[in-house]
Amino acid sequence: MIIAENPTFDAGVVVEGDQIVHDFYLFNRGKTPIRIKQVIASCGCTAVSYDRVIPPKGKAKITLKVNTANSEGEIVKSARVFTELAKKDFILLTIKAFVKPVVKLVPSSFVYVEKKEDEEVEKFVLLTSEIKPDFKVIRISSS
Repeated sequence: MIIAENPTFDAGVVVEGDQIVHDFYLFNRGKTPIRIKQVIASCGCTAVSYDRVIPPKGKAKITLKVNTANSEGEIVKSARVFTELAKKDFILLTIKAFVKPVVKLVPSSFVYVEKKEDEEVEKFVLLTSEIKPDFKVIRISSS
């Protein structure tokens, strides 16, 4: 019998670009070793590393590392753990967090301006940061 102690981890509020690293533990309550066949992350932003065997009456560590670059707001990332005990069933490990952007563009992160040739157009946006209130704008570009 395998038990996942605390299969959900809430990292709280993090800054965009931070890495969230958390160790999960699976416990083997049986008398024989259990092999972990594979651990599959829900997306490419989540890396996994894990012990391959859970010893009898012992534990195995599964580490999830979530890269929060290009994320904003609430995120939920997970990994499915497959063992030799179950052909189709898996253990789900989850990391939750709220990602704050380093700089926020208001009204949105994308500003669209349409203009006719030789026409001047003004568009106002507000750049704010709760993380680095004294930031500097170094360059603005358009395409």
